[in-house]
Amino acid sequence: MQNIEISGEYYVKQTLHYRGRGSLITPFAYYRFLTLRYSSRRNPYTRNMFHELRVACEHLANSPNTPAFLRNALYRSITFVSGLAPVVTQ
Repeated sequence: MQNIEISGEYYVKQTLHYRGRGSLITPFAYYRFLTLRYSSRRNPYTRNMFHELRVACEHLANSPNTPAFLRNALYRSITFVSGLAPVVTQ
């Protein structure tokens, strides 16, 4: 069910972008939407998805086959996105 919902959100975002109906406000509104979904106490799916994405990125960065520039970019990206996440009280 969650995959359908996320792909639906992705479809709407991409449709707005490619049809030229998106604006400069669209990424900020989408960020606000994601922060509200992330901080929801009743619906932990978005938080779990971001956690799994972080674990996958860290696993890729820790691989010995990953070049140093990509490893640094992954760690910087993880730090940046983690800094954008709202504080969630349990």
